[in-house]
Amino acid sequence: MKMLLRSIPLRCGQAAILRHQVRKPSAQPKRFQSNAAVGIRSEAHKNDEFEIIKEKTRQLLEKPKIDRQPFLKNLFIKKIDPQILEFPEVPKSAFDEIMRQVEPLAAKVLKDVDAKDVDKNSEIPDEVVAELGNSGAFVHLIPRTHYGNDMDLVGWTSLIESLSLNGNVSLGTLAYTMGSWCTRPISQFGTEEQKAFYLPQIADGKAAFSFCVSEARSGCNVASMETSVRMGPDNRGYILNGKKSWVINAEKANYFIVIAKHEGMGQITGLSRDTSAEYYKAAAKQQEGSMSAFIVSKKAPGVMVGDVVPFVGLKGLRVSEVIFEETAVSLDCLLGSVGQGFDIAMKSVAAERHVLAAAAVPLLKKLMAETVRHACERKLFNRELKEFQMIKEKLAEVAYLTYGLESMMYLTSLLIDTTETPEFDLESAAVRAFLGEVGPYCVKSCMEVFGAAGLAQNTVFEQASRDLLTLSSLDGGTDIARLYVSLSGLQYAGAAYAKNIHERNNPFNYPNQMVRNFMVNLVPGSKKKRKVFLEDYLHPNFQVVGQDVELACHLFFDCVEGLLVEYNKNMIHRQMDLRRISEMAVLIYGSFAALGRASRSYCNGIKHNQQEMNLAILFANHATQRIDAIHKEISTTAFARDGLMQTVANHMVTQQSYGVEHPLSRVF
Repeated sequence: MKMLLRSIPLRCGQAAILRHQVRKPSAQPKRFQSNAAVGIRSEAHKNDEFEIIKEKTRQLLEKPKIDRQPFLKNLFIKKIDPQILEFPEVPKSAFDEIMRQVEPLAAKVLKDVDAKDVDKNSEIPDEVVAELGNSGAFVHLIPRTHYGNDMDLVGWTSLIESLSLNGNVSLGTLAYTMGSWCTRPISQFGTEEQKAFYLPQIADGKAAFSFCVSEARSGCNVASMETSVRMGPDNRGYILNGKKSWVINAEKANYFIVIAKHEGMGQITGLSRDTSAEYYKAAAKQQEGSMSAFIVSKKAPGVMVGDVVPFVGLKGLRVSEVIFEETAVSLDCLLGSVGQGFDIAMKSVAAERHVLAAAAVPLLKKLMAETVRHACERKLFNRELKEFQMIKEKLAEVAYLTYGLESMMYLTSLLIDTTETPEFDLESAAVRAFLGEVGPYCVKSCMEVFGAAGLAQNTVFEQASRDLLTLSSLDGGTDIARLYVSLSGLQYAGAAYAKNIHERNNPFNYPNQMVRNFMVNLVPGSKKKRKVFLEDYLHPNFQVVGQDVELACHLFFDCVEGLLVEYNKNMIHRQMDLRRISEMAVLIYGSFAALGRASRSYCNGIKHNQQEMNLAILFANHATQRIDAIHKEISTTAFARDGLMQTVANHMVTQQSYGVEHPLSRVF
């Protein structure tokens, strides 16, 4: 042990010092003495998937909240926070409370809900949804003063993961949408009267809400919605008109949270928000074209719920249209302030979007288990399938991608829970973007191992592929999450780099800066001097990969600064570059999450910790190789290729088709 410690590089003031301190054997916690003593699965529950979630949460130790800066935002301005490699921990005292709420719900799901029946019947049984509501599955955002449970985000993530066991992605997604999208607008933006009236009803399961934002013609583009609102007769209320599409659980909801666009124009001065009709009239006129949010009762005149139009997957969600025809809404049903609708819609969807991955992770693990069993049982050319290197490669790839997704998901929840003033919207969007990429890909890889058997109808792969494709399109889709990461980060970086960008765009006015930039650019990003030394915050086995990840960060810095200097405010039109920047940021964040988790597992003696280390190294290698390739794309041939792709797409749009003749066609 002492010989090992001599080889560990330590730097004064770094947290790594505490992690690598020598302890006498008698003072060592039991978890360091035997892997068997700390196994995630006990012998009595080795096949119980819920025990994995339970033990995973139990491993979190008590630690006070700290003042922590957002990781990805700072990454865009060349700041690396190595502290997240310690994989933040939450109070152990919260564990018993989490399990008290999660265990009964998980038991109910495992007993009464069958994913195949939900998919076949396109419906989650009413008694199950009622049980979830009565048991407090949708109240993590509701304070105890309104009969909520104040559950932290780690507990909420574990709950969604538990509800999604055995492939119940629809149930986990329904709980997520009702607990996040439909509760946050009221708990965060509602008046005290609105909170006192609606939140206890949600907590008791007496009322269900649906979130009405998307429309058939505008899709996820909230700014182009057509649903309108105007002041009613005598300015004593509002009148809603429009049609909302893809509303989840609309037929069983009691209330709708509706985002609508204002009509009218004018000015407002000298009025404060109160019950006076003058304020609401003036505010509505001032905010022409802006949006506001309203709470609308399903029983209100003019509200109609259309037929259920199920998705290709996630059929248990029961999606419908909701139509509003001259629907009268009282003044006290305004949610937030006039013109705040866009902000409410974005924050309600974006704040916890990483938790959506918790509905997919259990399904990916289930597919992996099925695939591994098939590889052990199936024979090809007198050899078991598991002996072929290409099969092993597919299994390992699915494993390390899932490991990265799971690590990012829980790291984001942990960061939010352990930070005094959390600001991790970009991290949450990064997890959401990565889910959209790896979910369908992992299903495809597992199906390839099964061969023709994986293509048969009524198999786990058919439903899994449909469910994950549908899941990837919720809350705006994967591309929206990618653009959110890159545009938000570049906007933050643009403000920080404003002076530098101005100097580089005017080199003859700043000759000293021009020479300095020229000298800096002579050094490739992969050879620039490191300053953080990430390997000092990890187990010594991660020394090489830690260096690689830090160098990948420098490649990211080069791309961000170069694109800002080249395009500046026109970056919003460079969507292919935005996608590349987003992918780099997501992979860097995933590498930090995977390496930090694996390092902690190894140091704490978690069962299968060597497997975790291997998965983390594979993920980081995958990330650094891809980041290097993206850096080369942006630096060299990407611009010519992007232009050619635009030309090809323009021709297809002009022809309204593939736009190429048959290979056997002739002109003579």
